[in-house]
Amino acid sequence: MTLEELTHVFDHLTQIGCWLGIFWPDGDYTWIGVQARIENTRVADDGAAVWVTLWSVGYQEGWQYVHTVKVVRWSSDDAPLEIDLVDEMGRQLHLEAIEPYTEPNEAAVWQEWQVYHRREQALFAQIDATLREEHRQIAATWPEE
Repeated sequence: MTLEELTHVFDHLTQIGCWLGIFWPDGDYTWIGVQARIENTRVADDGAAVWVTLWSVGYQEGWQYVHTVKVVRWSSDDAPLEIDLVDEMGRQLHLEAIEPYTEPNEAAVWQEWQVYHRREQALFAQIDATLREEHRQIAATWPEE
């Protein structure tokens, strides 16, 4: 999958709604929750890595809802509905489109978020600009090796 295809998957999942879970190298699993947005923040000079910023629903509540990770490998058996990203620490970040019939709680969270986000456009314009700049700086200063 090319970087352009990866970006397309992120855009699609951001548009339709998705959730994130992390599989840790020791076998543990952590449910992170519904994502508001997924963005490519930086690409390594050699294209071997990409820094991805994950914005969880509720990020207006604080910085702890937004994370930038250095992704060294990505794959998908079902793009653009799901994708697996592997970060530099070996964690597998699994992003998957919300299935409204089997995941009604996640679908409800996504729908409520969409309404709230549209209603509070001025608030989010300011929050997004600040957090986006912070995470661009995080990615820009992260070593490529």
